[in-house]
Amino acid sequence: MDEEHSHASVDYESIPNRSNWGEEEAPVVEAINKVVDGGIWLNLAAGDGRFNNNLLARAAKVIAADNDERALNKLLRLAPVELKNRLEIEIFNITAPLPYPDSCFDGCFCTATLYIFEPASVKFMVSEIIRVGRPGSAIIVDFRTDIRRVLPDGTLYIYPEEYSYNMCEGRTLIEQCFAGQSYEISRYEKLPAPRTIGTISYIYESQCLLITARVKK
Repeated sequence: MDEEHSHASVDYESIPNRSNWGEEEAPVVEAINKVVDGGIWLNLAAGDGRFNNNLLARAAKVIAADNDERALNKLLRLAPVELKNRLEIEIFNITAPLPYPDSCFDGCFCTATLYIFEPASVKFMVSEIIRVGRPGSAIIVDFRTDIRRVLPDGTLYIYPEEYSYNMCEGRTLIEQCFAGQSYEISRYEKLPAPRTIGTISYIYESQCLLITARVKK
């Protein structure tokens, strides 16, 4: 699951040589380059591979997990041949307890996903990310707020059942989720850009919180 969450309508082969969800944002790539240095990383809600190759280049092993097998098949295809021995694929629902024991990862990466859900679900998913991280392990997540999807007629499109956060609400929730952990929050902006998901086309823009954290246990 990545960026937009209506996977059933996505034709992953319509953009065969890169992620359907656009280019990797520079602040997130910078965080990966700064934080990831070997170890076993969980790429949670990995989608069709946006950022996955950045992780593969720096981690000893990446487990890319998503609920969409079609997306993961594309992720696997786009992985560099010389790095595929570092990659494993898992299929599961990230809103359920993660299928891993406590303290088993050196890092967890999750972008363009958490903001979809209501606060109680976000808190649970972050608690699971913290649970499966080893003491001192790293976390890189982002959280979108103030999302606008402007249709050609000027009206706003909202995905069914998607929760909506403004910047204040999003930051407050993130601070609650990471209370007791060592973390930093920075902010960047997704500038207006065209998107087509299935049969729906719109201009997408949002504010983004980028969180880097270290697990305390």
